[in-house]
Amino acid sequence: NNVSFTNSDMRNINLSNIQCSYCNFMNAQLEGIILKNASLRYSNFLHTRLNKIQFDEAIDLTGTTLPNGTVVP
Repeated sequence: NNVSFTNSDMRNINLSNIQCSYCNFMNAQLEGIILKNASLRYSNFLHTRLNKIQFDEAIDLTGTTLPNGTVVP
């Protein structure tokens, strides 16, 4: 929890079932990342290239900032 992955290359990494709160993925390369059943509460994905399908695999995005700046309620 509370880990920074800012500017990291995390392409094609499997983060299934991860529990990560307040994590920062800003500007990280996340193409092909797997988020199945991931809990990513209050994390930051601003300026990443994730799509809706990838986020739909996650189970909890409460308070998370999406790539376009939208915050999940």
